[in-house]
Amino acid sequence: KNSTKNKKKADAGNASNDQLDTPTETIVPSSQWKSNCNRPGHCDGSTNSYNCNRSTQNSCLLSGHNTNDDQCGLLGTPDNGWLVLTLADVTEGIIMVKFHTWKTETQVGGDRMLEEDRALMGGEALPDNFEFDFAIDGKIVTWNKLEFIKQWHPVERMVQVFVLLDDVHFVSNGKNGKKNAVKDVELAMRLRGGGLLDLTHVYWA
Repeated sequence: KNSTKNKKKADAGNASNDQLDTPTETIVPSSQWKSNCNRPGHCDGSTNSYNCNRSTQNSCLLSGHNTNDDQCGLLGTPDNGWLVLTLADVTEGIIMVKFHTWKTETQVGGDRMLEEDRALMGGEALPDNFEFDFAIDGKIVTWNKLEFIKQWHPVERMVQVFVLLDDVHFVSNGKNGKKNAVKDVELAMRLRGGGLLDLTHVYWA
């Protein structure tokens, strides 16, 4: 579906209802965001974890570790357009995402190769013309490189979390206008300018 809604530059802070309300652009969902996971698998730490799909360098059969050393995610570039997700049953007005920002692409012959340097976790891998757009129910907020880095919450080593929405009143006008309202929310994200992002998690409450 397409959403024709609003756009605004965010000076600081995560989005609130006050920030989500100006002129128009059509959000067209894209299927160009791609998984960068070479070895998808799952380990729940039990003897039934037959699908762990660990690498040949990993000797642990039941570690409960699901990244398979790949740090898998959905890879987005400015060429990939809008990634559009539906977040079901939002109640507290909280939306957060986790990105890996230290990855870059290089052209090798006719192929694009993904590289990563964890020394670049402070945003150094992002070019100066980087811009990140996100839209909550079609209302667009833009962060440039400096604002994007400013919004990074370092939860722990290699965990870069960004708060896109923290508004306790966001769902107050939900079903029947009740205090304990619940609503499904459309979240859209895209990159502009340059760079790439690796989306690994979306959290909401």
